[in-house]
Amino acid sequence: MVTRSILSLYGQSAMGMAGKEKIPLKDAEEMLDNLMKAYPLLEKAINKAHNDARYKGHVELISGLWRRLGHADSRALRQSFNAVVQGSGAYCTNTAVIMLWEAFQKYQFKSKLVATVHDSVVIDVYPAEIFKIATLCEYIFSHLPLPEIVSVHKGNLDVPEEWDNGDGTFRFPLHGEVEIGANYHDDVEYDPELISKFSNLQVYCQYQYAKLEISEAKGAGILTEEQAKAKEKALDSKLGLLEKVGA
Repeated sequence: MVTRSILSLYGQSAMGMAGKEKIPLKDAEEMLDNLMKAYPLLEKAINKAHNDARYKGHVELISGLWRRLGHADSRALRQSFNAVVQGSGAYCTNTAVIMLWEAFQKYQFKSKLVATVHDSVVIDVYPAEIFKIATLCEYIFSHLPLPEIVSVHKGNLDVPEEWDNGDGTFRFPLHGEVEIGANYHDDVEYDPELISKFSNLQVYCQYQYAKLEISEAKGAGILTEEQAKAKEKALDSKLGLLEKVGA
């Protein structure tokens, strides 16, 4: 099982995006402009990171740690905001790992923490614990007790009531996502309601892998829309058989 926090699009140049996405430069410029309009403080944060790199030679993460960048050349400026985002993300992930380990010890789970991959935590889950572990992971990743996240100055931001602390601060919304797989390489959507219909997790993963293959074949033009729907219908009709025989 893999649980990960949400990733953000940030700090990419229009020319870089145009080349990566193979779209006209004008379209890339429009996309980035819309991004900045949707997140009005993003450009300010990027500029601050650039200025810190240029005049201080380092940027500061939410943990208080520094990333030294040396000479403020174009490479250092490109790295500056990325260091803030990635370094702060690692701080959040490492905090979640500590909380998960403590919870596993407290409740004596048989499941084991295996590794971290970027902002994800890989867990070997004991089948009978899948629902408890998934719920625990989603909660911990969404409720990290970090002062820099749970008590953010609101200013003139229009914050939804559910995130408003009522004292001029708000809790920054985080969201933990859970995926499961039969191995460390292939993970699929975690759907607890659907999982309960299968005889075991292995069969559920096989079913989801098959659905993914159909979707990829349709996306690649190998299957038409009608053919893909027919295969999905046949796969769904096989659901009862999968439940009974576990194969």
